[in-house]
Amino acid sequence: MSTYKTVTEIEKEIAKQKAELEKLQHQLDVAKSESPEIQLAKRLHNMVCSWNHTSGCSWYYETKNGIEDWNGYAHGEYLSRARTMIHRCEKENISVETAIELYKLVKGY
Repeated sequence: MSTYKTVTEIEKEIAKQKAELEKLQHQLDVAKSESPEIQLAKRLHNMVCSWNHTSGCSWYYETKNGIEDWNGYAHGEYLSRARTMIHRCEKENISVETAIELYKLVKGY
């Protein structure tokens, strides 16, 4: 099998990769614009939610047109957990990252 690509094939691949990079840049810009609490809430949901996302967890149903409803049950629950975690980490004088790394260690991630 030849690995040779034509100029047209290479140009198409470059355009595809540029589009993907632009998409990633947009995702990064959106993430950076979010509050630390929201960023942590999303991270916590991804890490600890073990519910079935068809019938057990409403997280993905609380997003419409790419906009998350932070008043929805699941979003509100994880936002509350994130705020609690941030305040507790401040009280214990540890970073949120340290707390997450300790959690991962215990869970075997």
